[in-house]
Amino acid sequence: MATQAELVTIVQTEAERLRQYLAALPADAWTKPSACALWDIRDVVAHLSGIANGYRDRMTRGLQGATSPSAGFPAPDILQTLSGEERTQRATTFAQGAIALRARLGNDLLAAFHHAWDPFPHFLATLTAHDWHQPCYHSCGIIPVHAVAHAGLFELAIHGWDIRSVLEPSAPFSSDTLAAMLDFFQIPPDFVVSLYGVDIVGTIF
Repeated sequence: MATQAELVTIVQTEAERLRQYLAALPADAWTKPSACALWDIRDVVAHLSGIANGYRDRMTRGLQGATSPSAGFPAPDILQTLSGEERTQRATTFAQGAIALRARLGNDLLAAFHHAWDPFPHFLATLTAHDWHQPCYHSCGIIPVHAVAHAGLFELAIHGWDIRSVLEPSAPFSSDTLAAMLDFFQIPPDFVVSLYGVDIVGTIF
């Protein structure tokens, strides 16, 4: 598994790589469908901005001893109790939330992405070895800080691919990012299975 320092570097590199890619996109590309069901490219970017801010908040709250959900989020493990139809409905509602966020951000999507992800690796770098294992809230359960950090990289890399792959069918993952993404699957299996059972739009709640 990637060390904390290695993960910080990989997240920073991946975020900057995607930021530069987005900065070079022509205006009409932002409204093209992404490889992520229900979302245009601009919706994916809005979602990623929300993820960086939300995950940093969850880790901060966890370090303060708070593992309860923030306003608007379900109790931990609730997704494991939902039927398939309820999971689909919830995922669709979640996808619509990202579309609404994109509408609120308007034309500032690139700036919002940068402002959300620029502090993320710096935040991870400040954490102690003890912090790295503190429990945090997640709608699929209570998980350690390092699992939230790996989930953040997974979101960044997968959704970066969702964007690039529709514009460049041969879009690759970097070898360092791919290796660290595989670390994500060392998170407890019940968490990963629950996550992918719910996630029809490729997002981690």
